[in-house]
Amino acid sequence: MNARLALDRLLESQTGIEVTRGGIDASVDAFLARRLNELKLVSLEDYLPRLSAQSGELEVLLNAITVTHTWFMRDPGQLSIVSSLLERREPAGPPLRVWVPGCATGEDPYSIAMLAEQASRAVEVLGSDINSAALRRAAAGVYGSWSVRDIIDVERYFERGERSTFNIAPRLKRHVRFERHNLLEPVLPGDWDLVLCRNVLIYLSRERARGVVERLAEALAPGGYLLLGASEVVFEVPQQLEATYVAGRLALRRVAGSAKMRAVPPAASSLVARAPGRAWEAPLPALPRSAVDIAEHRPPAAAPSPSPGVDSLLTRGHDHLDRSELPEAIIEYELAAELDPTRAEPHMYLGIALYLNGALEAALHELRAAVFLDAALWPAAFYLAVCHEGLGQLEEAQREYRHVVRVAARGAGPSLPRRHSAWHDDLLDLARKRAGSAA
Repeated sequence: MNARLALDRLLESQTGIEVTRGGIDASVDAFLARRLNELKLVSLEDYLPRLSAQSGELEVLLNAITVTHTWFMRDPGQLSIVSSLLERREPAGPPLRVWVPGCATGEDPYSIAMLAEQASRAVEVLGSDINSAALRRAAAGVYGSWSVRDIIDVERYFERGERSTFNIAPRLKRHVRFERHNLLEPVLPGDWDLVLCRNVLIYLSRERARGVVERLAEALAPGGYLLLGASEVVFEVPQQLEATYVAGRLALRRVAGSAKMRAVPPAASSLVARAPGRAWEAPLPALPRSAVDIAEHRPPAAAPSPSPGVDSLLTRGHDHLDRSELPEAIIEYELAAELDPTRAEPHMYLGIALYLNGALEAALHELRAAVFLDAALWPAAFYLAVCHEGLGQLEEAQREYRHVVRVAARGAGPSLPRRHSAWHDDLLDLARKRAGSAA
C-alpha cells in the first residue's frame, strides 16, 4: 500500500479525520517535510512505524495538523442560546454543566464562563480536544489581541500581560477545566446540560460524524441541548434528539425520558423527510434560465475541478431545481455538501431548495452555513433574509438585506454558473428595495 494512503487511513481510523477536508492534507504534507528532516528519516515508510499509540509520535502529528482557529464570542447569535439557557435557571440553583468538545485553545469554554457571569448564574465548563498543545494554551489562558477582538469590555475579563497579551481573569478560570479526549472514544462522564461542539464534524467522514453525534446525544442529560457549528449538517439525527429553536437559533434537544439508543438511519434523505408539508411561494422564480443560457453554457473541457465530484452533483441539482423537482434537487445538494462540507455553494443551493420546498427552518441552517463559509456569497444572504421574513423575523431579514447591498456595493460577488447570471440582478434589485436602499 502507498505509504501516504496508509497514513491517511491511520488518521481516519484513530481520529475520524479525513485529510481531504478543510485543507488538512496540506498541513500533513508540511508536517511530514519538516518532521522527516528532524528525525533524519529518508522516507515516509520509515516514519509510519513510529505512529504507534504508545510512542507519542501520533500525538505530535495531531498537534501539528488539527485546526485550532477560533476566537472569543464567536457566532454571537448561537451564543445567545447559551445566554437563554443560563437565564432560565434559578440564580441560586445548581450550575449549568457544559461540555465543549473540540475546544482548541479554550476560547469557547471561557466565553461561556463570561456569559454566565453576565447572567449571574453558576456554570461548570469542561473543554476537551485531541490536540494536547492547544489544551496547554487553553489552561494557561493567555491570548493575543486577535482572539479578543470581539469582546467589548476586555478589561472586565482579562488582565494585561506582557507583549500585548491578555490573561483570563482567575475568577473565570475557576469555572473551566480542560481534558484531552478523542471523540471516537466513549464520552466523558456526566449528564451535560449543554454540549457545544462547533466546527469539528466538518473534518470527519460522514459515518464517523454520525457516530460522534450519537455519543454526544447520549452524554446529554434529559432536556439537555446539543449545539453544532453553523457550517455543519446533521444528516441523521439520533432518535433521542429533537430539533428545536432557542433564541431564534436551531438546537438539538435530548427528549426528556428518552432511553439511550442508537440512531436509526431514515429510509430517505433526512432533510427531505423533515420538510413541512405546507407549500411556500418564492418571491422570485427558483433559478431562472433560458434556452439560450443552456445552449451557450459550455464548461471548459480542460479546467480542473477543485473538488472532484462536487461540481457534477451541483449541476445535477441545478437541473432538478430548474424542473421544480425539489426532493431530487435536495438529495443532490446534500451529497455535494457531504462531499465537501467546507465549500459554501452546496450549502447555499441546498438552503434555496429547502426554502422552495417549504422547509424554512432547515433552509436557515444551510444558508447560515453558506454565509459563514463565504461572506461574499450574497445570494445566500438574500435567501436567508427571505426565510427570516417567512418566519416573521423581520429585524433579522432587514439585517441580511442590508448585508446583501453592502457586499454588492463593494464589488464582491459570487462566481456561479452562467445559467444563474440574470438571477443575480433580480435578487440584488429586490434586496435594495427591501433594505430601503436606492438602487
